[in-house]
Amino acid sequence: VIASADNASLAVGATTDLQALGVGGLTSDEASVGGLGTGGQADIFAANNGTVSLGGFVSADATGRGGNYFSDGSTGGNGIGGIIFFQASNGATLNAASEVQLSADGIGGFSFGDCTQCGGTGGDGTGGTVTVQAFGSATTLVAVDGELNASSTGFGSSGFAGAGGDREGGTVRLAVHDGATIDLLADLFFNASGNGGWQTNGGLAGNGTGGLIDAFINTTGGILTVGGFADLDASGFGGNVEGVGGTGGHGTGGTARFLTSGGTATFGNLFVDGTGNGGQTESGTGGNGTGNSGQINASGGDIAIDGSAFVSASGFGGSGNIGGIGTGGGNIATFTPGATIYAQNGDIDIAFSAFVESDGVGGQGSNGAGGAGTGGWASIQADIGSTIDVLGTIEAGTFISADGLGGSSLGATGGNAFGGTASVVATGGTLHLFGDLVASAEATGGSGTSGGSAVGRITSPEQEETTPALTLFANNSGTILVDGTTSLSTRATGGNATAGSGGDAQGGEIDVVAGTGSITLGALLAVTDALGGSGAAGGAGGNAVGGNVDLGWTLSGSILGTITATDVLLSATGEGGAGGSGIDGNSGTDGGAGGSGTGGEIFAVGSAAGGTLNLGETIASAHGIGGAGGSGGNGDAGTAGAGGIG
Repeated sequence: VIASADNASLAVGATTDLQALGVGGLTSDEASVGGLGTGGQADIFAANNGTVSLGGFVSADATGRGGNYFSDGSTGGNGIGGIIFFQASNGATLNAASEVQLSADGIGGFSFGDCTQCGGTGGDGTGGTVTVQAFGSATTLVAVDGELNASSTGFGSSGFAGAGGDREGGTVRLAVHDGATIDLLADLFFNASGNGGWQTNGGLAGNGTGGLIDAFINTTGGILTVGGFADLDASGFGGNVEGVGGTGGHGTGGTARFLTSGGTATFGNLFVDGTGNGGQTESGTGGNGTGNSGQINASGGDIAIDGSAFVSASGFGGSGNIGGIGTGGGNIATFTPGATIYAQNGDIDIAFSAFVESDGVGGQGSNGAGGAGTGGWASIQADIGSTIDVLGTIEAGTFISADGLGGSSLGATGGNAFGGTASVVATGGTLHLFGDLVASAEATGGSGTSGGSAVGRITSPEQEETTPALTLFANNSGTILVDGTTSLSTRATGGNATAGSGGDAQGGEIDVVAGTGSITLGALLAVTDALGGSGAAGGAGGNAVGGNVDLGWTLSGSILGTITATDVLLSATGEGGAGGSGIDGNSGTDGGAGGSGTGGEIFAVGSAAGGTLNLGETIASAHGIGGAGGSGGNGDAGTAGAGGIG
């Protein structure tokens, strides 16, 4: 402990190094387990009008390391991180003039020896808790002139004869209370990731689950300043596999969030990450990657970002012989946020660009199928009493995506894809985007011997009040303003085939609705097209059905708001994929039939629904285009495939 209290002063001119390590014992017996290693507690604090001044590099380490092992039949010990506090309270000042490193990691025990292809079962690692906080008085100050790093990561150790160790990130917390100030002049890096252990003999790799990054100013207010880049990382990483076969570890994102319930926060750039990343294999099955939650939230306070904001809750399946599944975080059906920027009774100003992503990307397969990709929920919302401004115009803008991308395969079917939900909402607040808005909830099937299908989210007329794939919605006197071009896409693209049929495609739905609010746009492009994948070797082209575009349309009650756009392009075209050419031979095979193409639906309703629709030049298209039939193979016989129905 380094502490100063009751008006006292403590100054350290050189390096400050606190260690409260916990190291489990080594085991050399067959079928034994290394000892548990639990980190202790290391605190640096100033209290009750005291002052602590640290002039050199500052390190506090409460890492827990599981015991190592010798035998292939043994298991590494578990490691659990400890506890660290770096804080000032009750009018005190804590100042660090250089870099600060705070570590409460948990690391599983490893094989102990001079061989590389040996070992038993990996140990688990669980991160501890690191807290940086200022509270108790408006004169309380925590100041760091150099970079601030805080980690509570979990590391599973590698396995050879057995599985890789699992891991789970711990908690890193930054808290400002009671009008206090935290002033960070340089970069801020918080890490609560979970990293599954590798498997080095074609076995089962460890799973990795992200922990919690909880950074906030509470309702009693205060000031937080980060002069540089702020990175809040609660990602999960499944372990990789070396050797023949095996299964990559699953990676599940944790929760990374910044919340101000009072006071003011200022950042250079702010990156918030709750992604999940499946482990890769050489010839086995890739691990699944599932995103969880990334949030920037001003509910009672204000946030200013001098550069860009990036929020991600995407999921990435690992590659392998069979690709892993990738799923974006969030679920609109249960109102569980994935990636979101949200304000209520507070303001958010972003000087350059905003990126909000909850994509699902399937892993690539080699001789097996590509992994499925399912988009999650990505949103930006200005609720009552709030304003969100994204000020960038040149090479900047607002980018929101909840895309699903199926993994490709070299020797089997491409992965299927399912678009998620992207929403841009003003419910009582004002959302002003000075540059372009690009929002997507697309689905793209993976290529393979047969193409993967692609399905966008769509609502039936009986379910019109449920959230579709992509929505711009203003209600409760809310306002959406986009000065640049608004590009909305729920395209669906079936995967192309290398030896069979192309994937089918169903476009998603786009709703632009002003209930009792207003939406004012420059040019508007709303595209829900569907394109079937191309067939090959006489395989049929994929069928395609365009999605829906609803402009000012709903089944429930009156639409009393106003939608204005200068130039409008609305498209819901369905185009079938081309059939594959027949195979040449003594008896050439038939060409594949082209896929059918069916147009979707477009509604643009103003006064008929009680509202106002002010549009400039408008082009709307809902074509159905059949795919071309494949040519017959050269030889004694071969028949061209039929063209698709349009």
